[in-house]
Amino acid sequence: SCTDIPCCILFIVYLVGMAIVGILAFMWGNPDRLINPVNSEGKTCGTGDYANKPKLLFFDLTECAPSDLTKAASAFTSLDYVCPTTQVCVEKCPTKNEFGADVPCNKMACKSGTVDPCSLNDSSSREKLVKDGKCAPYYLESEDILHRCIPTVFGSSIKEIVNDKNEPITNNNKNITKDGLEKGSKVVQALIDLQNVGLKVLEDVGNSWWLILAGFGIALVASFLYIVVMRWIAGLMVWLTTYAVLTLLGYGVYYCYTKYKELDDAGESSDFVFTADLSVYKDSKKTWLAFTIILGVFLLILILLLLALRKRIQIAVALIKEGSRAISSMLFTLLFPIIPWLLQLIVFTWFVAVGVYLVTTGDPEFQLKKNESAVTDTLCKYQVCCYDQNETCVFVKFSGEVTIFRLQVYHLFGWFWLLNFVIALGQCVLAGSFASYYWAWDKKTDIPTFPVMASFMRTLR
Repeated sequence: SCTDIPCCILFIVYLVGMAIVGILAFMWGNPDRLINPVNSEGKTCGTGDYANKPKLLFFDLTECAPSDLTKAASAFTSLDYVCPTTQVCVEKCPTKNEFGADVPCNKMACKSGTVDPCSLNDSSSREKLVKDGKCAPYYLESEDILHRCIPTVFGSSIKEIVNDKNEPITNNNKNITKDGLEKGSKVVQALIDLQNVGLKVLEDVGNSWWLILAGFGIALVASFLYIVVMRWIAGLMVWLTTYAVLTLLGYGVYYCYTKYKELDDAGESSDFVFTADLSVYKDSKKTWLAFTIILGVFLLILILLLLALRKRIQIAVALIKEGSRAISSMLFTLLFPIIPWLLQLIVFTWFVAVGVYLVTTGDPEFQLKKNESAVTDTLCKYQVCCYDQNETCVFVKFSGEVTIFRLQVYHLFGWFWLLNFVIALGQCVLAGSFASYYWAWDKKTDIPTFPVMASFMRTLR
């Protein structure tokens, strides 16, 4: 008879909820936000109206560095910090230092909705656009860092930035200095690092997807061969696998301790700090010390388990040998593991796809910026106030963070539940198949014609 009907109904209802969350995520999500930067309007560069403008230009990077020391510290560690300067999408990053009104009219970077500079007949009108803050006050030779235009003047010995005529670049009658730009750029770089951990993962997956699939394929073939070989030399394979794991753990402890000792003796280890740049951790001796301790603990636990359970392992080897004989009577049991493996792959793909779309839902949210660099907590509408001379609206984030987080938790729990259901399904089907072999009085006549299919239907009940 059927079992666990209430739990089955609850499971189906939960799956329907996951499907609804997925559909809404695909409808409202925009994965381009993870790859491309967002301008001050909350629009994604390189998409939609800005399809031909994939780069992000900062009007004045010096505004990104807070003068308040407390805010400056939080700027490097918090995603809530907002660089208050206007940010616009451009076709490509500037290649030389120029005043805002000195560049050709078709290369001026201006806010959306600003009159076309090329439609103005005199330079004074274009200068007024710059003075009113509608167009960039200056342009600096920049490089593309994750689609953001970051100035390239930091390797030079100059202190003030000048144009081709050796005139200081200014904004609001203040000279733009290398130190000011460097501070602002560091804040922007810190925000990029914090915001783009997921982006780096996605880019790595996108660049190496064929290697990942090849690895899955190799693992599948290796597992199949391992099962076949176990039929003849089960005991040898079990102990070889056990000793191989012990050897790898032992080598891992040795290697990590050697790296720790090298950094400790050289005295060149970098301080341990939390950062999204994972390459920093390999230069810290504390990282290698932690790996040494963790691997050492695993090695010790495994050795103790082997000493305590060696007799049970011998029993397990005998069971594996008997299982190998059962496989010869039910050959489809060799191929069946492919089915739960594919189901797990589908579940994982669905989880990742929905997660990516879900995290990129929400409408842009703006806060009021007063004077030059003070962003308040007052919400505003970009179209209403963004062209006032003393107050502007600054994009800060996408709305719905609390709701999105709850849906992510719901989706994550559902993924764990569904993944474990698939794993348990495969285990129960194989267990039922081998049980039909074990309890068959005559192995030639009493085993069902399709033992795996019969076990599958029995498991679903």
